[in-house]
Amino acid sequence: MVQTQQVIDPSLVPTRNLASGAHIPAIGLGTFGSDHVSGQKVADAVLGAARIGYLQSDCAAVYGNEALIGEALLKGDDAVLITGLGPVDLAAAALSRKLGAQKILGIDVLPGCLQLAMDLGLCDDVIVSGDDNVAEVRALTGGHGVECSVECSGNAQARATAISATRRWGRIVSLGEGGTVQFQPSADIMHDQKTLYGSWVTSTWRMEELVERLVRWQLFPSSLVTHRFPLAHVGDAFALMASGLYGKVAVCFDEELT
Repeated sequence: MVQTQQVIDPSLVPTRNLASGAHIPAIGLGTFGSDHVSGQKVADAVLGAARIGYLQSDCAAVYGNEALIGEALLKGDDAVLITGLGPVDLAAAALSRKLGAQKILGIDVLPGCLQLAMDLGLCDDVIVSGDDNVAEVRALTGGHGVECSVECSGNAQARATAISATRRWGRIVSLGEGGTVQFQPSADIMHDQKTLYGSWVTSTWRMEELVERLVRWQLFPSSLVTHRFPLAHVGDAFALMASGLYGKVAVCFDEELT
């Protein structure tokens, strides 16, 4: 028997009024006690709820399955935009690919970075940074925009592009340091129900999980290194790195270069 999922019309769901004046749905999907099933089954349940119309998820860290739920929510036909294509940005693209993103778009001002992203197979399409980037992203996504944007450059225009090029109910992650950004909270975030995340550092246990997944996925960060220098030429290494024209620049011990 084939089972189909019917999307729920949110207007038909009864609500309850909070003291703050906000409204919340009166009907929810619970997975309490799900410690007797695998984390993957819980992740699949959350994904199924999102597909039929549930709009909010509250996950307890005690189950330790946040990564699986995040992986489930990025599966399928998600499109991801990476603004800036330096080493950190390329790593974000590589992880997005392993997490199931179907289409990855990259924006940068430097032709060398755009070419590297394509040569490494980390982006499906690359776009030269410019005033028409939002329209170009939408043209590559059927007019809708992307489900997730990862902003890594710290550039004001790139940040605004990441927000505007994200579709309704999409997520924007800000990684790039410094700089500023201007946007209209109502038009750019609130009316389309977008979520903006800030990320700086991670916890030790999440770093351990990442290393484990890199091994499982056979994903090697060293593939992003385009130039290696011995200690004697550290000045040349920093000069090349400061140019921003290439991928990751590494200073290595002599035995690592033989």
